Order: sequence, then C-alpha cells, then structure tokens
Amino acid sequence: MKITWFGGHALRIQASGQIAAFYPESADEGFDRHELLSGADRIVEGPVSDLPAYLATSFEHPAPKRLIDELDEEADGLSFTIARLGEADIVVQGEQESPLVVLAVGEGDVTDAPGDWPHHVRDCTILLFRIDSAILRLVMQLARSGRVRVFLVAVPGLSEAEWAELAAAGEGVPMQVLEPSLGLEL
Repeated sequence: MKITWFGGHALRIQASGQIAAFYPESADEGFDRHELLSGADRIVEGPVSDLPAYLATSFEHPAPKRLIDELDEEADGLSFTIARLGEADIVVQGEQESPLVVLAVGEGDVTDAPGDWPHHVRDCTILLFRIDSAILRLVMQLARSGRVRVFLVAVPGLSEAEWAELAAAGEGVPMQVLEPSLGLEL
C-alpha cells in the first residue's frame, strides 16, 4: 500500500494495484488537483456516513481471487475495501494487505471502543488527522493491543509537546510523520 497526503484530509492511496483519492477539495493550496486524482479508480468526497459499515454482518471483506477469475472479470470494481468505523473514521484494506485505519477524517467522535474493532484489523497501520485527548487514549489502547504496526501522523504544525504526548501514548509503537506530497510505501 502506498499513501500520499496532500494536506487537509486529502489522501491518495494505492492498494492492490488500484488507486483511491480521498477528499481532494481539502488539499492544501499549491497542490495540483490532477496529481491527486490522476488514475484514481474511486474518489471519496462525501461524508463518512455514506460508506458501508466495516463491522456490519453483511459487509464482505475482500477475498483473494484466482488469477483465472480475475482475467474473466471486467475491471470496473475496486479490489480493495473502503468502509467506515463509527462517525469519523475509515478503513482501507487491500487484498492480502494489512488494513489502514484513518482516524478523525470526518466530523464526529473517533471510534473510542477498541474492543469492538481491533481484533478485525491485525497488523494494521493507524493514520491520525488530529491529536486530542480522545485520540491519545485510543492510541494508548491500540498500542497496548499489540495489533498496530505503525502510527502515521498527518497533523500540520505538530508541536513538540503534542509529539511528546503522542509518543508516550504510543508506548514504543513506531510513528511516522507524513509530509505533504511525499508518498509512503507500507
């Protein structure tokens, strides 16, 4: 999976050979909209509530396909999942890839009930769009669960005090600050 942040909540995610662009209108000034949207198989612009629920019983996670089946299908669907967790968070998961959980991408409270979803997202990457007390509590709970591979931080103007609080909450789980327009390969 490759993630590129363009400021705001604008993301370009490549997973399973396909590309999704998230919230292109929120990108920082100075970024070429075409760079964010070029080749995108799907563009997510609406509220998080428009996405299917990640933990719904009817939700189908992507299953690996046989090569012969892939060759017979038309290439009009995504080979990775985009779903919502609660009011403000989303999950992006490619076939045979670890999930990416994006916290605080939408309006509303972050999903602060880790007992409800971390067992579904082993070896995941968590991307943070803000730092506040709810996020810090969740980061600590997730770090202690042992299911997070890395925390990604997409917070402009992150202060040293915020970084220190976040690092303490992360209890040794690796953290990476994202720089706008620099892609990160996971």
